[in-house]
Amino acid sequence: MSSLKFFTKKNALNAATQSAATTHFNHLRSIPRAWLIRRSKHDPKIKSVRPADRIKWWNIAPGDQIRLRGDKESTIHEVLSINRLSNRVFLKNTTEDSTGSDSQPPKSKNYHYSRCQLYVGEYEVPPPNDPSGQLSFQHVFASRIGTTEPYWDYRLHRFIWKRFAVNTVPRLPPSEAGKKIMIPWPRQPERKYPEAGLYDTLAENVTKITYKLPHFDSNRLAPLLPVPAEEEYLNHLYNPHLNKPYDPSAPFEVYLQPDLANPHSRAKKLERWKGYQAGIHNLLKKITGHELAHLDGRDVKQAKSDAAFKWREQVKEEQAKKKKARWMHSAQMIKWERKTEKKEKKLDRQRRRLTELTLKEEPNQVIPKAVVKKANKINPTWCHVFSLSFMPPPSLGSPEALYHTVPPTEYESNASQIELDRDGEAGEPGTFTPPTAPPAFLVTAPIRWIHFILGCSVLLSWNVVITAMPFFSSRLANSSLRSTFASYLTTTFTATNLIALGRATANSKHTSPSRQTRSSIIWLVVLNFLLTLSTFFTPSPGVFFAFILFNGASQALVGAHLQTSVIAVASLFGPLAVQAMMSGQAAVAVAVSGVQVISAAASLSGKTRTYDSDGSAEERSAFMFFTLSTLFLIVSAMAHAWMIKTPVYQRVAASLERGRKKTSGEIGHTDERESLVSGNTNISAADDRANAFRVAKANITYEVAGAYVFIVTLAVYPPITTSVQPTNPATHPLLFTALHFLVFNVGDFLGRYVCSFPIFLIWDSRRLLTLSVARTLFIPLFLMCNIQRGTSITDHTPIISSDFLFMFILFFFGWSNGYVSSLCMMAAPSLEHNPRLKGRAEDVDVAATVASFCLVGGLSFGSAMSFAVKAAFCGCNPFTE
Repeated sequence: MSSLKFFTKKNALNAATQSAATTHFNHLRSIPRAWLIRRSKHDPKIKSVRPADRIKWWNIAPGDQIRLRGDKESTIHEVLSINRLSNRVFLKNTTEDSTGSDSQPPKSKNYHYSRCQLYVGEYEVPPPNDPSGQLSFQHVFASRIGTTEPYWDYRLHRFIWKRFAVNTVPRLPPSEAGKKIMIPWPRQPERKYPEAGLYDTLAENVTKITYKLPHFDSNRLAPLLPVPAEEEYLNHLYNPHLNKPYDPSAPFEVYLQPDLANPHSRAKKLERWKGYQAGIHNLLKKITGHELAHLDGRDVKQAKSDAAFKWREQVKEEQAKKKKARWMHSAQMIKWERKTEKKEKKLDRQRRRLTELTLKEEPNQVIPKAVVKKANKINPTWCHVFSLSFMPPPSLGSPEALYHTVPPTEYESNASQIELDRDGEAGEPGTFTPPTAPPAFLVTAPIRWIHFILGCSVLLSWNVVITAMPFFSSRLANSSLRSTFASYLTTTFTATNLIALGRATANSKHTSPSRQTRSSIIWLVVLNFLLTLSTFFTPSPGVFFAFILFNGASQALVGAHLQTSVIAVASLFGPLAVQAMMSGQAAVAVAVSGVQVISAAASLSGKTRTYDSDGSAEERSAFMFFTLSTLFLIVSAMAHAWMIKTPVYQRVAASLERGRKKTSGEIGHTDERESLVSGNTNISAADDRANAFRVAKANITYEVAGAYVFIVTLAVYPPITTSVQPTNPATHPLLFTALHFLVFNVGDFLGRYVCSFPIFLIWDSRRLLTLSVARTLFIPLFLMCNIQRGTSITDHTPIISSDFLFMFILFFFGWSNGYVSSLCMMAAPSLEHNPRLKGRAEDVDVAATVASFCLVGGLSFGSAMSFAVKAAFCGCNPFTE
């Protein structure tokens, strides 16, 4: 039951109440029309009469005894509740005929206020037809009620009045006529409280006075007692060993007053409000004083007006900050972050769809001149990525392309000659600076994985040759060429790779990277298949020596062209793609050496620990990883074929691919084509060499650092490291050598992999050069290990005689090799982190190929240095022994 103290629709629907007190007159208010509108048949209906027909002073209250007019039996009923909106009275122990569901309780009957007659009591009254007859006791009901003047009781907070019967049914005898028969109000039942339980506080404990006044000194000059602090009580409770001062006579409520006091009480709110008002008034005085002290030509009235304006604005700003601080709770922040993340993902999807959008070439498509002029100012590499029309330019092989006249601009032809003068300083002030980095959304996960696979293919030939060294040595077991075979093979491989890479770098602007990559992988498949067949034949040592050197040189020649095309495309995709490619080069070494370890272990299974191999174990091991290498190259060719068909590749590598395709009409009409088609002019070989030398000169620090990394590495690995024999006689040399390759390659891979985390990146060229030079310390460390020296040195005790320590040094040696070389390759072609490129996007692929050439140069020089290192530690002729 709800009262109408708060006049709402919900209370109007449940207006029946069991309270007899009249505290307000909300029941006389008119009901809003919107409350009476029922949206459906299931909506409840407000039962009410007109406001003019409602009763202001109700004389029938819950608990009264009444009878209903027209009831011949004069049955006495007790009032259950009343509804002041509908003037209805509900009676106890009366139920309506139930027409609803059985789950609902029966409803009490209700009657109109006018049908109810209050019960007065039992009186002696004559019979109704004989006024002078014998008196008898009968129930008397009031047919008319009078009241005293109502007044407001401030103690009970309600209106109070008395009621009495003016006329009764049946009529009272003449002796009682004219008297006011008072009708008392029904007594409300006293509220019954349950008995106190274990968790209830007894009344005597609540009313018990526990506070004792502290003892004050009678001397008025004595200091007053300090106010108890919360910290004293907590120290006494949790840290009694500290012996902090504490008054045990004071109740703990005094110590915990700030915690036990209600911060939302009226007194506390008023205190905070007064403090706030005092603060803003002090702020007004401060601002007014400052303005009056600095009039600056204003009068006092104007200065006070300005001060009031500044004060109001500052108060508004502080209130806005407080309001915003209330918004910034954890749940709302999480919701905002989630919405922001969804918006970013949506924008990324839209951007990717627009980037990968490709329209079919139709004869009615024309690139506007304004777009072409603007695109010519940007680097041709990235103008297709950020293409404003999202339409691929016409290919040079189509007749339409040869006669689309696009006026040349002052920024095209040879960008490098425009940007630098003879002294190498910055070029003309009007030169446009292209974007500093490719958009991150272009380097998707599939693109990175494909560059990872291509990086594996680039260095697969080198790792196959290096890792198969035990097999090659087993075939040369009875030959004098065995001791120098590793140095000859690495020197031949790296020298051929260096020469081929120099030629490929010089012609990088005139070859199609997709065709060159495809053809190089096919040749590598053929050469690896020949190595697989070599495991079935046993030729003479001289023939086998020549065959392996020829195969290694051929793989170096083909790998150089593959490396040039892959690094050129990866550099256009940015440092992420370069890092993926470098990681792939190390990953293939891990895979190949892992296969070699498994093959060596399988070949040696069942053999005694002192087993002296006859070459069959090495032969089976070599056959397994030669076959797997051939299959992997086939998979990489399929992955590359898929990538070059993607719209992203066609956008990024458009300038590299489009400039390489020539039609029959282009061959004899070079001059005409240069004047008709802008941006596709042929660059002479001399200009290419000059451009390459310019970029190499600018990036000399990165190139020297990268080259010296591999000079140190190839000086000792593998010619010197394979000479280290296990100190444990139970370890087979074949398995030890295979594990040694795996440890180095795992460290190399992890060093390249950590470059994918920004916290480990180093872009400064001097710091990279310092790290590269510091790797020289590894050479004397390896010479201290258990190296198999020449016959001239017989008495030798290794300083490092632990196989574990040797493997640890080798692991860190490989990690530093991959880490420093990857940083050099990532930083050299980076427009964002290499200021020496001066924002020239057309130099990105040149810087990458030149840096790659220097790495291979370091490999070649390091291989040659291995002869000198070997001569130093064995005291022999390194070319014959």
